[in-house]
Amino acid sequence: MTRSRLDLRANVLGAGVPPGDISEDIECLLLAYEELASNGFRHGQPPVQAAVTAAGNGWLIDVTDAAPDHAPTPAVDRDPAFGGLGLHLISRLCGDYGWSVTADRKHVWAYVNVDTAA
Repeated sequence: MTRSRLDLRANVLGAGVPPGDISEDIECLLLAYEELASNGFRHGQPPVQAAVTAAGNGWLIDVTDAAPDHAPTPAVDRDPAFGGLGLHLISRLCGDYGWSVTADRKHVWAYVNVDTAA
């Protein structure tokens, strides 16, 4: 995951980003990406694939896996020491998020908005 996160950071910065100080937005993107991708590896079925696309004033993260019958479910009443809080974190970090099934693939996605206010 570390290599993938570093590659994403380099690609986002290399592609040019909206004006203003968006370092917090990039960190939000990287954290959301890492949470969704690690959930895909932990709870999904291979092959797990991730894509990040510039969209509007932010980025769309789409992680797919081959477990369309296994819905992403937020942990309820779990001790944070045992993990399982990734989807709760996604709900706080991202402007929108959700999941869908197309053919034999599950898509778990999140939209990270960029604050363009200077």
